[in-house]
Formats: sequence, structure tokens, C-alpha cells
Amino acid sequence: MSHFADDAILVTGGLGFIGSSVVRALFEAFPDRKIIVLDAMTYAGYVENLPREILNAGPERFELVIGNIANREIMPPIMRQCGTVVHLAAESHVANSLTMADTFVQTNVFGTMVLAEEALRAKVERFIYISTSEVYGTAVVAPMDENHCLDPRSPYAAAKAGGELLVRSYHHSYGLQALVLRPFNNYGPRQHPEKVIPCFITSLLDGRPIRVMDGGDQTRDWLFVRDTAQAIVAAVRADIAKVSGGVFNVASCEEYSISDIADKLIEILDVSPSLKLMEGHRPGQVERHCACSGRMQNALGWKPCTTFEEGLVKTVEWYTSNRERFARVIQPALTVYGQ
Repeated sequence: MSHFADDAILVTGGLGFIGSSVVRALFEAFPDRKIIVLDAMTYAGYVENLPREILNAGPERFELVIGNIANREIMPPIMRQCGTVVHLAAESHVANSLTMADTFVQTNVFGTMVLAEEALRAKVERFIYISTSEVYGTAVVAPMDENHCLDPRSPYAAAKAGGELLVRSYHHSYGLQALVLRPFNNYGPRQHPEKVIPCFITSLLDGRPIRVMDGGDQTRDWLFVRDTAQAIVAAVRADIAKVSGGVFNVASCEEYSISDIADKLIEILDVSPSLKLMEGHRPGQVERHCACSGRMQNALGWKPCTTFEEGLVKTVEWYTSNRERFARVIQPALTVYGQ
């Protein structure tokens, strides 16, 4: 195996839901490169999200660093090893951001600034910032392409937009070789049950009712997490001279409402429709997301492989087979984060 000490791939937030899928995909796609995971191990990050094959791969192939991206002291020795940074670490729950905005700004904005500065100092060759479709707010035109206005509806979305704009400013001001990916709503195995699809699945598995907020007519573009991971692999492989400074939607272009999803899960799990309750209001709600991902397909050669129906069945199968693993976080997700 060839190994270059300055060609490792750093994945921030690599123990989280999307991050762990990205680490799996990168580990397979780049067998001659070391993967470094930096994760603060907050409530949504778990070592068991990664398989033993990766955790036990040895220092030439994998390193786990427990730490915060805003910690300037730990970053220089990490960055000196890296050719590529995939920045996923973030506070990501809309409801939490409504009462903890300072935490979201500290991590998503200040932490991103620290990473960008250290990447510049280390002369990192490629900085991939994983943003979110939430920066768009509700669709003004459909489908939403990358030129859609930014109108974040929550402190979470605003902080992600702030981090994204910082990265783009470092590209323009200092020459940081950076690109931005804006994934739309991800779902799949290992997602924390504070999010709508795993919350619905785990509730229905336990015979508990699910709450559909604001009538349930809000639509999202849903993307299976493994497809997102492959999009990031494509961004790592791309000619950086052709994509640096670019912004790319990562989406399935399949639009379903929250109410539709509740009905589909009730059907898949074969439980009573009476478990679906229509109630409540959720602040910061986005009414519609429907994406155009042509730029991503044309520039990076990526397109999703998993239909929503296929991904939903795979997700249900995973949570059904791993009920004990998430039993310890389901109740806090319901009582603290809500739905």
C-alpha cells in the first residue's frame, strides 16, 4: 500500500449519521489514503456508527480524534497530514436551534472559520463544505437550483448559511480551494431519532403515536444517505480546478410530504392508521423543498441510485433490526427535541 503523509482525508463529524456513511464510502473508494475522523461525540455521534473493519484498520488507514472543530490547538497537526477536508461537523437540529442559537453559531460558523484558516495554513488541496438545503428556506421557484435566494428560516439554517458564506469568502479572498455541497433532506440507517423519518419509525415500532405538525403538507426532496456519501466521493475525485468555488445541490429530485411519509411508514410496518395524529405547530417550518441537481450531475458525474421507496424500506429494515441500539436515545429525542 502506498501512503502519503500529507494526503489523508479529514472528515469532521465522521461519527454522525451522514458522516459515518461518508467515512465508509471514502474508506472503500480510496484504499491508499488515510481517513482521519474528527468528532466531538455530542449526542448524535457514536463510535458504533463505524464498522470494526475501519476502526481496527490501523494508523496507516484510519485515525479517530475526539475533539471540537473550534479548538485551534488540535487542528495544526491534523491538517498537516491532509490533502482533503470534508467538513460535515455541525449542530443540525432545527428545534434545538430555536433555544440554543449560540451553540449553533459557535460550531457552525466559528468552528468552520477555524477549519478554513487552518486548512489555508496547511495548504490543503481541497476543502469540501457540506451545507444544507435549509439555507434556501421555502421554495420561491420550483425546482430550486443553486441560484435560488437564501432565506434561512431557523438559527440552524442561518448558521449553516454563515459557514457556507465564510468558506466561499476564503476561496475568493485567500484562494482556498473549496466547494460547497448542499444536500437536501437525508434519511437512512443510523440517523438519530430526533429526525422525522427515524422518529416515525421508532415510534410506530413501539406502538406509540406519531405527530404530524402543521397539517403535514410540507414537502421535502428526500435523499438516501448512501447516495449523499457517493456524491462526496465524487467531489473528492473531481478536478479541483474545475469545481473550486462552485456550489452544488445534492438531491434526488423526488418530493414527498411529511403526511405522505407517515402514511407510507404505516403501510410498510402494517400498523393502525389511528397512530397518525395531526396536531401542533413547529416554528421555523419550511413549506416546500424541491431540487434541481443538474449542475451536480453535469460537473461531477453524480446522480442518486436509490428511489425513495427502496430507501424507505431499507431504513425500516435497519431500525427493525437495531431496536435495542437506539432504545437509549429514543426517549430523550421525544422529550427534549420533539418532532
